[in-house]
Amino acid sequence: MRLTVFLLLMILLSACTTTEKKSNLASFYLPANRAVVLPVTSQQAGLSSASESLTIALKQDLVKHKYQVIDIDPALYQQITESALNTTGAVYHPKLKQSLPLEPASYLRAVIEGLKHYYGFDVVFQSEIELRDAQVIKNIAHWDNAKIPLKLVNKPKNAPVPLKAKGVSLKLMAYTSLGGTIYRGYQGVAIPYQIVYQGSLGQIQMTSPETWAVDVNDIADKILKPYYPKVKIAHGN
Repeated sequence: MRLTVFLLLMILLSACTTTEKKSNLASFYLPANRAVVLPVTSQQAGLSSASESLTIALKQDLVKHKYQVIDIDPALYQQITESALNTTGAVYHPKLKQSLPLEPASYLRAVIEGLKHYYGFDVVFQSEIELRDAQVIKNIAHWDNAKIPLKLVNKPKNAPVPLKAKGVSLKLMAYTSLGGTIYRGYQGVAIPYQIVYQGSLGQIQMTSPETWAVDVNDIADKILKPYYPKVKIAHGN
């Protein structure tokens, strides 16, 4: 009897494990292809100027993959975000000269709920420009699917190069209209500074986003590439 109970328990545990593995491999199905792309944001001073071009590139890539991208009225979106900040709480950021959410998850849910009063959609894309850690190998920074050479100015032959760096990355999140997370991705964009040497010592000098020579369409393609095979459209185009 004990052996029979033990075997039954083993079978049940094995079945649970198998089911869990299959669910991790399964694709997520959206009911249709209607998408909202929120404007790219940044909590890093000096990085927000790249936001508009990245937002446009993300929309274009989704359209290329048969998504119906819904344009949100800017004035209405501002009203919705201000209401969400008032509801969930905010803190003023003096460098950015704007209010930021105290609880980002609650704020995002409030924004999605606000949008649902005016638009019908199946997926919401939220993206943010961030600074992320990078490893330097032979003067090349490696992080978030990017490999970008450090810009070293006036470097003597034997002067040391940092083994770590900071890279600008685009973080992309996708949510259902109910607020469930279905995708998270990162893509390295640029190294936001150069290292200027005076003798053997290097000093960091920040550079403007206009000088990064970033192909925003390539960034959008790379960060969305893993999304498309994972998230399927059940109906629609």
